[in-house]
Amino acid sequence: MQQQSPETSGALCKACPMDGLTPQEAAARAAAGLANEAPKPLTKTAGRIVRDNLCTFFNFVFLALAACCVAVGAYRDTLFLGIVVINALIGIVQELRVKHALDSIALLEQRPVQAVRGGEVTDVPPHELVLGDIVVLSAGCQVTADAGGPAAFRQLSFGGAVPRTAYRRGQRLLGRPPFAGGKAR
Repeated sequence: MQQQSPETSGALCKACPMDGLTPQEAAARAAAGLANEAPKPLTKTAGRIVRDNLCTFFNFVFLALAACCVAVGAYRDTLFLGIVVINALIGIVQELRVKHALDSIALLEQRPVQAVRGGEVTDVPPHELVLGDIVVLSAGCQVTADAGGPAAFRQLSFGGAVPRTAYRRGQRLLGRPPFAGGKAR
């Protein structure tokens, strides 16, 4: 199914800020592939983590060296394999802990969004938003999709101070900055 970009589907973006889309329009747009698709998982699967930590170049080199030691009967010289196993286990445990932490953070961001559907403000899961939905933002809300319109947002700053950035009607907002204040549709 081919997705349309906002530029080629300008008519799809037009919705009255007070009425929003009807539930039928939202369902049709979702069926057309114009939904706010959730990003692919940020983390590897547990199986891939184990495979990536076991199947490394150095592990294969150490395994070949151990096979050579066994072939000549120097069994005591294969004790270094214990360190290889411990190193792999440490890497697996660390990556699994990071995966668990990232997965829990991703769950925190799944709060419902207030969208105008059929003239009423309703809570909609972020992955059910469609192109042209009117989203109601208030102070502290997270922008869950690319947007456009007059509003002020706090942009991430590594310098310590977080400046407010004003956006005018028609100006595109990309990313997920927090809404700075007031109320916007």
